[in-house]
Amino acid sequence: MARKLTINERNILVDRAYSEIRTESISKLETEMQNNPKYLEIIACRESIKASNAEIDILEAKIKKLQKTFNEGLNNDNFEYNNEYDYHYNGKFKWSDKGLRNKIETEVVLANLGDSVDFEKLIASLKDQFGV
Repeated sequence: MARKLTINERNILVDRAYSEIRTESISKLETEMQNNPKYLEIIACRESIKASNAEIDILEAKIKKLQKTFNEGLNNDNFEYNNEYDYHYNGKFKWSDKGLRNKIETEVVLANLGDSVDFEKLIASLKDQFGV
């Protein structure tokens, strides 16, 4: 009769047996799968996704360069084109504020430091000032 194993000894033996059996079983299974059309289709899809992701990375880098060039040529103090990788492009540019709100806020606060302000005249003045 074999001696009684400790928990650690049993775990070591089970781990060793499991590792060997698992490795050989998976190897056999992968060999059998080389003729399985569904398995091959899954592999083809994975490769297609990998290629598509590489193409997406290239296109994102291109967009980033084009966006930078576009914004430099735009020469606008208040807005810039900001495309945060909108994959559902709807034909409209996304414009990012380059501090316009802060400029308007400053002007509104300064105008309100006086006695009274005609807000409509202030808006018209700000539109002229900021190029609307």
